[in-house]
Amino acid sequence: MNAQKLSQYLLLQPDDREKVADFRAQITHLTSDTKEVQPGSCFVAIKGEHFDGHQHLDEVFAAGAVLAVVEQAVPREYAERTIKVSSTRKALAQLAHAFYNEPSRSLNLVGVTGTNGKTTVSQLIAQVLTNAGRHSGLVGTVRGDDGKKQFHCVNTTPDALTLARAMNQMRANGLHDCVMEVSSVALDQGRTWGLDFDTTVFTNLTEDHLDYHGTMENYFQAKAKLFTQMQGYGGHAKTAVLNVDDVYGQRLVPLATGTGASVLTYGIKQEADVRAVHLRMDDRASYFEIQFGGRSYPLRIQLLGRFNVYNTLAAFAACYAQGLTPEEIIAGLTRAHGATGRLQIVGTGRGGILGVVDYAHTPDGLENVLTTLQHVKKGQLICVFGCGGDRETQKRPIMAKIAVKFADKVIITSDNPRSESPRAIASEMTRDLPKTSYELQLNRRAAIEQAVDEAKPGDLVLVAGKGHEDYQILADRTIHFDDVEELGKALAIN
Repeated sequence: MNAQKLSQYLLLQPDDREKVADFRAQITHLTSDTKEVQPGSCFVAIKGEHFDGHQHLDEVFAAGAVLAVVEQAVPREYAERTIKVSSTRKALAQLAHAFYNEPSRSLNLVGVTGTNGKTTVSQLIAQVLTNAGRHSGLVGTVRGDDGKKQFHCVNTTPDALTLARAMNQMRANGLHDCVMEVSSVALDQGRTWGLDFDTTVFTNLTEDHLDYHGTMENYFQAKAKLFTQMQGYGGHAKTAVLNVDDVYGQRLVPLATGTGASVLTYGIKQEADVRAVHLRMDDRASYFEIQFGGRSYPLRIQLLGRFNVYNTLAAFAACYAQGLTPEEIIAGLTRAHGATGRLQIVGTGRGGILGVVDYAHTPDGLENVLTTLQHVKKGQLICVFGCGGDRETQKRPIMAKIAVKFADKVIITSDNPRSESPRAIASEMTRDLPKTSYELQLNRRAAIEQAVDEAKPGDLVLVAGKGHEDYQILADRTIHFDDVEELGKALAIN
């Protein structure tokens, strides 16, 4: 990408455009990481929470960078080799997709956002597309998949440059579809600028990430960007898939319609384009009918819970928007399985004790899982969970009250304490609870073992909060810890 092309993707002042036009160096590399700079690099300086690229221009130019994009004033000696923009995060996103020749425009791109359900909905869509012969790329919390290999995503939605590289590889590997989870933080920080979404999905909005957004309205406005910005790229038909049983989903309908996008609504309680009726479930599956287009489609899914019915409706609508027939979608959903660590049945141990692991780490998520399991349990429901450190302290007592209300027995333990004391976190969680309403075991492994030891034949043990994570973040280190492994060992499942 040469400097002339670069100027087309940044909102520059006339003087900057002239500078770029006169800039003859060929840009052969793009990065925002000072350690990745090489001769021919265009470096984009990002100011983060702990690191500011603007403070490292000396080493960046010494390493061979020919140009830097900044959003702050820089020393005079670098003036001729820098371009100042209003937001380097947005600039990085725009430049990344320009550098890799707009890979998202070559893919049928689906973006899924919401508080709960992003991972399950994304994986259901990808599985249904694959079942229909369209192997889909994937970007999300649990894993990424570029069509030939799987990769780990540090964040639910990676930075813009990582996304562009991944989608470029998907295109090179012959994929035509990509499904990605889109977080509110990523939307707020502009990581998705430049992505040409064909279909966008909203699952729900409940209290989460308020340590970042401050208020629910700010949280909603961040999510809304996925839908209000989707018509800005590509110039072709777009579809927004919206949960109208959620009041925030209802608010999104006019916002999405206002961009010129088509809207497909889904729900259970409200009239919707895609609607579930006649719900029932057992301890292994959920059964219902999907009403769509004047027809009814009976369906059995290998997922439990009313919230997974919503997830399935979202996947159905998104796959239809992506061009599949209802019959193809039903066939794929029948064969689909849930995401790792999302209401995952670990197995049945001695005496018929059923073990389940779930990622529930919000009040709404925990209540959904517990109420679902109360309907399918045969004996008592025992819940093991904790709350993470250095995160929203206000939800700790709320979640503890929910656990005590909806579980028959609760064991409070440690989650990812990070820099906080596990005992202090537990004290905040239980401050409003009678001491007789819960048990305390701060060693997570011992808590899981205790739950199984105290369970009787027919009881159900839920370990909640960490789901797919195979680590535990302590104050001084991160250790390997996998709830599925630990619960399996406790249940003596080989």
